[in-house]
Amino acid sequence: APSAAPKATAAPAASAAQAVPGGLLALAGDAAEASRSGRSLAQASAVAPPGAVEARPVTPAAAPKPTVDYAAPVVATPQVPPATPATQSPNQDSYLESQPQAAVNTLYHWAEAELPSVTQSPKQALRVWCGVWNLHGKHAPADLNPWLPKHPRHHIYVVGTSECERSIEKSMIWASKANWERQVQNHLGEEFKMIGASNMSAIHIMVFVHQYLWKYCWDIKTG
Repeated sequence: APSAAPKATAAPAASAAQAVPGGLLALAGDAAEASRSGRSLAQASAVAPPGAVEARPVTPAAAPKPTVDYAAPVVATPQVPPATPATQSPNQDSYLESQPQAAVNTLYHWAEAELPSVTQSPKQALRVWCGVWNLHGKHAPADLNPWLPKHPRHHIYVVGTSECERSIEKSMIWASKANWERQVQNHLGEEFKMIGASNMSAIHIMVFVHQYLWKYCWDIKTG
């Protein structure tokens, strides 16, 4: 009797080993897996019939994230016309003739075409023209109208220049602008008088007033 018991208990194991593909190694693997998961050996050694497909849970695929095609921001770039290279004319008299006349065309236009007279009554408007010109050591052209127009006329002209007739270095030695002052006086005419002028090296300024104001100007000082 004692020897028959082991034979009776070995048969189920052998049949289980034969039923499991891979023999005893597969059975041992199933037993270890059953011990970890708490299942019985019979459940662990259950084999699907030949040709059956093992059913496994299918994890639904994540929905694709919507893609947004962001367009690059459009920056408005101002259209700047190409710069015209400056050309230097060998003739000094044609220096201003080659310059654009836009500045002259945008001068302020007074309501009255003629220069109004000046009286001793209050609240009168005086026309004043102010300009600064850098001649870069050159002489001014013979015709000053493109830069110093006489129409419309003004009561007062304030004319400033830099490096007129001479460069900065040469003006340190000889700073006189007598020729330039005489040229502007002849350009404006006898109706105007230069009441003051001052220069410092290459910088020069002079003031001309119309004859309507002569009797109102006295004790003039420059510095």
